[in-house]
Amino acid sequence: MTTATAPPQFILGLKHAFLTVPGVFVFLCFLAPSFLEWVDPTITATPLNPIHQLTAWPVLLWFAICGGVIHYTFHDKDKLDFLMPLEITIASWYLINGFFFNSMMDVFAGQFQSWSGMTEYYNALEPRYAKVGTYDGVTVQLTSWQELLIQTPCGLLLFYGYWTRQSWRYPLELIFNCWSVAGVWYFYLSEPLLNFPHVHAPFDDQGRFDSTQAWTFETLWKFWIGFVIFPGLWTVVGVALMYRSFVLISFHMNDVEDHFITADKEMEEVQDDLEDLLVQLAPETGEDAPTLDDMFPPIDQSNRTFKKPRLTGKKKEKKKKGMASSLNRPFIKPRLTGKKGKSAQKKKAKQPKNTKGSAVRRSTRSSSRR
Repeated sequence: MTTATAPPQFILGLKHAFLTVPGVFVFLCFLAPSFLEWVDPTITATPLNPIHQLTAWPVLLWFAICGGVIHYTFHDKDKLDFLMPLEITIASWYLINGFFFNSMMDVFAGQFQSWSGMTEYYNALEPRYAKVGTYDGVTVQLTSWQELLIQTPCGLLLFYGYWTRQSWRYPLELIFNCWSVAGVWYFYLSEPLLNFPHVHAPFDDQGRFDSTQAWTFETLWKFWIGFVIFPGLWTVVGVALMYRSFVLISFHMNDVEDHFITADKEMEEVQDDLEDLLVQLAPETGEDAPTLDDMFPPIDQSNRTFKKPRLTGKKKEKKKKGMASSLNRPFIKPRLTGKKGKSAQKKKAKQPKNTKGSAVRRSTRSSSRR
């Protein structure tokens, strides 16, 4: 009879990263070019090659980075924390943004124009990506660099921070989502302020709404989905996660403050009890009862001297045994070596042997014994 074994930690990490709502979102984004070509083959000049799209080097690079983050996060199961379903979805959202939307999609497919198959649809959706390096494309360029340098590492770190319950995850969430909402603000709102000079929109040259172009397939995916729904999604999610982080940070700070306030009150109560006890124990001589400062004056650290600690128990017995064994050892005069030894030998050789003196000393010793 075979017993079921737990899945490897890496497989568990893939499950929590991609079997979520954000993971399904990534899967739909990969299918979007094929669906658009099936509906309208004239969107791009060259037909889509799905194999080239899925094996392009940005895809392989960022999926490898994603796999490394998942492995590093889940390789030590003792560090993993139990997450609620909402927290699992939030952690997956940050990972998806870090390795896919803020890097592989917007930067490599958009600004770098290096993802075969996806880049053509990016340029059709947002023509400013094809104008990077010019004044018309400077907004895209600035947005892409802040996504790559700020949001991408923050998103990957937040996935790790959530699963390992790091204390810095809430402040880092504020940084990530502030940049996300700010990026949507200046990237997308610059178009309606200038009456949509680049993006396909259902408005004429005078800014009037054109109902004849409002609900065509081109306007549906270029404007309503690509320019309204997607930016609105990142704005709503970003604001909601910022608010959640702000509330949780405030909650934890209130707990810390309450802890210190409670500790101060307890210390004051203990001090009052001790002072009352001193008043009760004071002699009835009419003198004031001693205070805690009188009983326990502050220690002057400047004149303190080190006192050797007293040994007790086994350490004291070991020390006694060591002293007793050292007293029983015969004293051995150390031999002089080197220059000192040679000079001592020369002095000894120069001294004359006084045999008479030694005989007199021996006789006096024998007489004293008698």
